[in-house]
Amino acid sequence: MSDDLLLSTVSRLVAPANATTASRARCTIVWPESLGSVLELSEDEVVVGRGSARRIAHNTVSRAHAALRWDRALGAHTVEDLGSHNGTSVNGQRIRSRIALRTGAVLRFGDVLAVYESLAAEPTDGDDEVFGRAAALDGLRLSIDRAASDLAPTLITGESGTGKERVARALHSALRRPGRLVAINCAAIAPQLVEAQLFGHVKGAFTGATEAREGLFRAADGGSVLLDEIGDLPLDLQPKLLRVVEEAEVLPVGATRPVAVSVKVIAATHRDLRAAVAAGLFRADLYGRLALRELSVPPLRERAVDVLQWLARFSGGAKLELHPDAAERLLTARWPLNLRTLDRLARALAERVGSAVTRDELPRWIDDETSGTHNQEASQIADTTKRSPTRDEFVAAYRELGGSVHGLARRFGRDRRQIYRWVEAFELDRER
Repeated sequence: MSDDLLLSTVSRLVAPANATTASRARCTIVWPESLGSVLELSEDEVVVGRGSARRIAHNTVSRAHAALRWDRALGAHTVEDLGSHNGTSVNGQRIRSRIALRTGAVLRFGDVLAVYESLAAEPTDGDDEVFGRAAALDGLRLSIDRAASDLAPTLITGESGTGKERVARALHSALRRPGRLVAINCAAIAPQLVEAQLFGHVKGAFTGATEAREGLFRAADGGSVLLDEIGDLPLDLQPKLLRVVEEAEVLPVGATRPVAVSVKVIAATHRDLRAAVAAGLFRADLYGRLALRELSVPPLRERAVDVLQWLARFSGGAKLELHPDAAERLLTARWPLNLRTLDRLARALAERVGSAVTRDELPRWIDDETSGTHNQEASQIADTTKRSPTRDEFVAAYRELGGSVHGLARRFGRDRRQIYRWVEAFELDRER
C-alpha cells in the first residue's frame, strides 16, 4: 500500500465528526499498564517523548516522538509524528503526516498504546457497577444521578452486553430506597405466565395456582423493578403495565381489587422501541411513560480505554501478558457482543501461561460481525416485526425440527439464547 493511499485510509478512519468539538481532551496511556499516565490536552501543543515535558519513559519511544495540536479550522486535535525511530500509528495504521483525531482513536507511540478522548462532561468516579474511566461514561453517571432524583420511570438502552443491568443496579443504589431491586427478563418467561409473574395472582386464579403469589411488583414495594428486554413484553400485557406505571397499583390475576405499590420502574432493552412503536408492536403511550428519563449505555468499542482493565477483571485478577500488537488489536476490536465477547475472551485465555499472547493467537470472533453464530447474537435479529410464538407454535416447531436449536433460531428469527429460554420456559426436554 502506498503512503498516499495509507494516509487517505487513516484520515477517513479518524476524521472529526464535526468542527465544533471542544478543545478539552485527554490521551490516556493504557499499555504498558505500568506507565499509567494521562496527558491532558487543550489548545496548547503537546509533544510526547522520552525527552519532552510530557515524558513517556519507554525504550521504544523517541526523545521527541509525536506532537498533539489543536486545529481551530478543523475543530479537532491532530497528531503528527516527529520523525520518531519506531513510528506513530492511529487505529492500527502508520501515519506519514498530520491527521485529525476522533474521540476513541487508539494511538501508538513505538510500543506504547494510548486512547484519545474528547471531554464533553466533567470527569466522574467509577464504581463496581458502572466501571471504567472512559469519557463516554461520564455523561452516563451524571444521568444516573439525575434519574435517581425521583421515581419517574427510566428507560435504559444499549446494545446487547453493554452492561444495562449494571446501570440499573447503580440507579437503584443511587435511589437509597429501603426496598430491593427485583429483576425480570421479559423475554425469558412464557407469554402466558408474564402477567402472574409481574402482578401476582390469587389462589385458584388458574390451573396450578394452588396458593397466592404476590408478584414481582409487590415484592419490590419500596424499591425498584427492572423490566429487562422490555421490547419482548407481549402487546396484550402492555396496557396493564401502563396502568401500573400511571396508577402505582397492580391488579393480581384473579383479584377484584388493586393493590397499591411504590416502585421505581426501570426498563431496559437492546431494541429500537421507536421502530417497534412505528411497526405497531409497542404502545406509544407506554413508551412515552417509560422513557421519561432515558439512559444510553455506550458500546465497548466507544470505551476502548477500559478494554484491558475489563479483561483483567474478567480474568479474576490473573496477570495476562500481551504482545503490544495483540494489545493494539484488542483496543481496536469491534466487540460484537460487548462485555460478553470480552468475558468469553478472558475464559479462552484463562489457561494461558508462558510467553506473551501474540496478535495471531487472538481469536477472530472478537470482532467478527460478518459470519457465524456470533454475528446472529450481535445483531440480536433486531427485526421488531417478529412476534413471540405461542407455546403451541413453539412446541410444534420443536417437534418438527427434532429440537434443533439452530433450526428453531432460523424458524423464529431469534438468537440461540432466546431459543434456550423458551425451551426452559415451556419445560421441554433439551436432550437431542
